[in-house]
Amino acid sequence: MTTQATVSNVTSTTLTKVYIHGESSADTKAEFEALTWTEIGDVTDMGEFGDEREEITKETFGRGRRIKRSGVSDAGALELEVLRNVFDPGQTIARNALKGGKTQAIKVVFDDVPPGGGTPTVVYCLGVILSGKYVVSGPNEMLMQRFKASLTGEPIEVPATSAIA
Repeated sequence: MTTQATVSNVTSTTLTKVYIHGESSADTKAEFEALTWTEIGDVTDMGEFGDEREEITKETFGRGRRIKRSGVSDAGALELEVLRNVFDPGQTIARNALKGGKTQAIKVVFDDVPPGGGTPTVVYCLGVILSGKYVVSGPNEMLMQRFKASLTGEPIEVPATSAIA
């Protein structure tokens, strides 16, 4: 049974924000927190991202069942779809990153501040911007751009904290 306290901690994605620093080799929470961040404006979709382990399988004679183990981890890709805005500073950093091919620092801030105040969940990650495709869906649509940031390491999640002790 779901309790009211549990349900009140569920949040929407409406006020989620994405930031980019630019070229970085940050590896720890402290290194990420020391960076200067620029919001990527007009994000309409972020897809899914986060660690997933590769499945390793092997069949042997006489067993009659496949052996399964977990293999290497992959954080996937953060696919940001934005309303293309050539004057948005965050989008400009992402477009320039595509040309440079260097690892970029990215920060995602979820809108999950606990009831009573506190800080939201923050996810830090590094990624290489692999694409900046234009999305032209039809004559009655807005011009979009889709940036694919292939994540190069394990995302660092800093969980939401409550201001109430």
